[in-house]
Amino acid sequence: MSFLKPNITRSKSIKNITDAIDNEKPFLFTRFGDGEVWILMERFNQKRINRIKTNWQVTDSNYREIAARVRKELIESFNNSNMAGFMNENPLEYGVSIKYKPDVWSIRKDHAKTIGMHNNNITSHLLTRGNELGDPNNFKKILKGKPIHIISPNADLLAEKKLSNILGCNITYTKVTVNPNSAIYQKEKLKKELDKIEESIVIFGCAASGKWIGNYLKINHGKVCLDFGATLDAWAGIISRAWFKTTQKHLVIKK
Repeated sequence: MSFLKPNITRSKSIKNITDAIDNEKPFLFTRFGDGEVWILMERFNQKRINRIKTNWQVTDSNYREIAARVRKELIESFNNSNMAGFMNENPLEYGVSIKYKPDVWSIRKDHAKTIGMHNNNITSHLLTRGNELGDPNNFKKILKGKPIHIISPNADLLAEKKLSNILGCNITYTKVTVNPNSAIYQKEKLKKELDKIEESIVIFGCAASGKWIGNYLKINHGKVCLDFGATLDAWAGIISRAWFKTTQKHLVIKK
């Protein structure tokens, strides 16, 4: 059984992102974790239904409709990504101590085609957890002082951490809200905010329901859009993953 898995090396992936930042040409890196996989595969057990009820504010009567919309957006984002991130078979390479199971972290290639997923540019889902991008002191060297825009529920905390000083560049922010989930329920209003972004480089971390944001900004505004996911939690000082305080301590901004 053949599953989607990284076929772009770590070093080449970093070079692709570095070149995109240097050249400021349209570019999209979107990450697909286990949550995105079970949405794409439509595996809705009760635990997952309860999770999206909380995270998306859905009910028994509308969760399938909302999930279908998010699923469609995930497929579009996958197809339009210059690099799509799926878990690599050796997560310990990035300091993540979990057992890799392809049916949890990936999708069979034949099934991907069946549901309209057409993209052969696959890198590691964990790319932004590595030292090159995840350590703000190293990412600073890649940015070279270029201004960026960050889209995250953690916008306030990131500003409080003086991330602009740490990365050595000017940062503007758009805050997405969790309650209500603005990426789902205030989409048109949020698009108007996105249309105002002046910076060429956009870092976003808005969970499965917000993956469309990077796709929208690349297609409509030619932005360099990088999905940093929970790395933005760590930069905000939030220990949202157990390994952030052990093997991935380089991510966490404490001060």
